[in-house]
Amino acid sequence: MAVTLPVSAGAQTALGSGSISPSATAVDSSVNLGGVAQLTSAAADFGSVAVGQTSSTIQLTFTFGDSKTVGRAPAVLTGGAPALDFADAGTGTCTTNGTPHTYIAGDSCTVDVTFTPEFAGTRNGAVVLQDAGGSAITTAYIHGIGSGPVVAFGPGTITTVAGQYRGAGNGGYSGDGGPAISALFSMPTALAFDGAGNLYVADFFNNVIRRIATDGTITTVAGNGTYGNNGGSGIATSVSLAFPTGVAVDGAGNLYIVNSFVNAVRKVTPAGFITQIAGNGTAGYLGDNGPAASAELANPIGVAVDGAGNLYIADEHNNVIRKVTPGGVITTVAGNGTVGYSGDNGPATSAQLNWPFDVALDAAGNLYIADQENNVIRKVTPGGTITTIAGKSSAGPGYSGDHGAPTNAQLAYPQGLALDGNGNLYIADEDNNVIRKVDVFNTPTLTFASTAPGAVSAPQNVTVLNLGNLPLNISQISTAPNFSLGGFSTSCNSSGQVLDVAANCVLGVEFSPMEGGNISGSVVLTDNAVNSTSATQSIALQGSAPPAATGTTVTGTNAYLTGVTTLTASVSSTTGAIVSGNVTFSVGSTNLGTAPVNGGAATINVPVTATNGFTVGTDTISATFAGNASFAASGGSTSLTVAAPTYTLAAYALSLATTAGKSTTATLNLSSTYYAGSISFVTTISPSNGTVSSVSASAPSVTLVSGGTGTSTLTITTTRSAANHTPPIPWKIGAVLFCIVLPGAPFTIRRKRAIAMLVTTLGRVHTNE
Repeated sequence: MAVTLPVSAGAQTALGSGSISPSATAVDSSVNLGGVAQLTSAAADFGSVAVGQTSSTIQLTFTFGDSKTVGRAPAVLTGGAPALDFADAGTGTCTTNGTPHTYIAGDSCTVDVTFTPEFAGTRNGAVVLQDAGGSAITTAYIHGIGSGPVVAFGPGTITTVAGQYRGAGNGGYSGDGGPAISALFSMPTALAFDGAGNLYVADFFNNVIRRIATDGTITTVAGNGTYGNNGGSGIATSVSLAFPTGVAVDGAGNLYIVNSFVNAVRKVTPAGFITQIAGNGTAGYLGDNGPAASAELANPIGVAVDGAGNLYIADEHNNVIRKVTPGGVITTVAGNGTVGYSGDNGPATSAQLNWPFDVALDAAGNLYIADQENNVIRKVTPGGTITTIAGKSSAGPGYSGDHGAPTNAQLAYPQGLALDGNGNLYIADEDNNVIRKVDVFNTPTLTFASTAPGAVSAPQNVTVLNLGNLPLNISQISTAPNFSLGGFSTSCNSSGQVLDVAANCVLGVEFSPMEGGNISGSVVLTDNAVNSTSATQSIALQGSAPPAATGTTVTGTNAYLTGVTTLTASVSSTTGAIVSGNVTFSVGSTNLGTAPVNGGAATINVPVTATNGFTVGTDTISATFAGNASFAASGGSTSLTVAAPTYTLAAYALSLATTAGKSTTATLNLSSTYYAGSISFVTTISPSNGTVSSVSASAPSVTLVSGGTGTSTLTITTTRSAANHTPPIPWKIGAVLFCIVLPGAPFTIRRKRAIAMLVTTLGRVHTNE
């Protein structure tokens, strides 16, 4: 696309595409205008471009009507700031390459421009040809629309970002060069942003315009602090202003100031040079549906322009908002002309306003009104419905509500309004001498009052808005445990839905704790905000609850004294939540130890000893869940049978053959049932056929560990005299029989009960004589 415009002495000309119908609104500094001038050519329009995408190149051709020297590269600006949405493609001819170039009448040069929108909505810019000193030779205005959905959350939160609150009416003038939050204002009344995000403030009683940079530093950019209006031109910070009430910034960074008290509009260039560009007409309320230049206004103060070039005027003393189309026709779009506060949720033209002071527009075409004497901010949708979005009229003027819902906050005669690229609304809270912000871009934090586990709180509503200019496709809404979506106000579908431009839905968030304590979570939306395929926004949630009731049961394995028992405590909550914490086990008054609850159970292995308080018989085991902020304490008990420890000695008969005068052996096997200690053997020899003195037997002692086994070797020795005895039939001649008895060594346990194990070993001794 190519656009051609003439460059002539002393004129700033808007670009045209050859159309004869007006499609842009501008003010030409070479003409003393009594109202809004309708140009017969359109500004270079990039149309709609998806946010983050780069447009095709538009070539602007500048034709010189007289001799001009271009001393610098063209400045391509977005709202007065370089290197943002609009950019020089670098392929044009209006470049100096470091050397000034003089063009004579009839010469032309080109600037090639691209548009890459950072935000959804109208973006205004300019291309400025400059001389060697940086002064503008001519300015060509350009604009485009960033397209894409923009997700926002209502009611949002409100904070103070500039100015010190010192009580109603107690203003001042200080802080330039420092942080804006520490500065003093005296009735700030109007706000405007430039393309770089700098915020301009009309500081009414100080008779100055101040700028808050993106780093928070504040400076004065127009006015010398004294009241006056000489109508002349000069350095902006050296002239007097007369109670400035309105500010606006165009695409080239020119600042417009409304001095309603003297019916004047003034302009400050980016270089800081001020001129008066518009006067004022007769006060009254006439002219709707006719030419705006012939209409009467009554103390007009705030102005705003939408993406279609419509101009909105806060017609303060008429208690209405007027609209001027690009064709110059004026109508009333809000207010019925009478003083009052009524009409919310109905047609804006039927509502009552009370000295509306300023207006602003977002990318979706919503119109915001500073309803000054009602101490509220109203919003009019593109469909014409009006609502209150900040301030509480019934509470009267005041200063309260920061970090809460805007409709619960108090304002004191709000005047100036401005919106940033994310849809956040800034309010000049006049009598409080602060700037308030309604944040709808950064997700809110919902805090719930204490709610009993298992109960459900009243819902808190969050409105999800599409402030962009394309449909918002919400694919999913997920909620953290202990929170849920409910309540009759909920209209957002958790499985997904589409919000058209300027549409909204409501999330009714409930707190349904399953346990006690301070609980946090989030609601997460997944959508296509700003043309992303999977953008997410997270609403922080927090609430508190008393501990949930619990029940505890305990089990244990029966055991032998000196053995080990496994104790298990199962802890459950009345809400079904998985319990965490610690359980302490005891037998009688003896503490057996503490174990953590994992998966609803705590387990501990305990030695069954007298030291730990166990006795043979039936013992009572107790388990106590200590409780914590999440779960209440509880306890339970059970009976455990404890048996005495013992051991076994395998009893069997041995037939042993040996030669007289020789010896033989046998192995004795022992096993422990929780018995630990030494076992000794006593052998008794009873003759069956022989002499006791001819045979001897012995077995060494064995030491057993609990649950272990052991062996002892029984040794039988005979003398040669053992062969003198002949055994009876059926044994073989020459054999002698003996009975050897090994009683187990007695042992004592706690109750002093003696137990003896008796093993009989039958030995057969063979002789060869």
